[in-house]
Amino acid sequence: TYVRGGAFIPTAKPMQSTTEYNGNTFDLNYYFDASVTESERTLYNDDGSTKNAFGKGNYEILEFEAETSNNNLELEFEAEIGVNYSASTKQIDVIIHNFPKVPKRIKFNRKKIEFNYNEVSKTLTFQVNWNTSKEVEAQIKY
Repeated sequence: TYVRGGAFIPTAKPMQSTTEYNGNTFDLNYYFDASVTESERTLYNDDGSTKNAFGKGNYEILEFEAETSNNNLELEFEAEIGVNYSASTKQIDVIIHNFPKVPKRIKFNRKKIEFNYNEVSKTLTFQVNWNTSKEVEAQIKY
């Protein structure tokens, strides 16, 4: 499989049927490429049962943005919440592929967080809890 450098690919957790889908828990795959200085992606979500959910304001649009400069990667998380939808807390497993080396530190909302780095697969993983009513940022210094 080929993936464009700088791509965000959100994926749902494994499930047996769509009735088990939970939009509050997912993996966010980011494909790091130091030559890509900016990248962004949006993810649309609604309750799955309301007809014309977008037109009725019963939706959320999650926005992910990456900025790379001087051995620093920043991931920004922002949400647009429809007028008839409620902000919620998302539990996101962030998986950064092709990351060049072990980070010096990762901060989420200015607080250091735990992470794992696999030198063989060059994969960096960490977990964030994000209340979509606020814009947040992860800073990765490497």
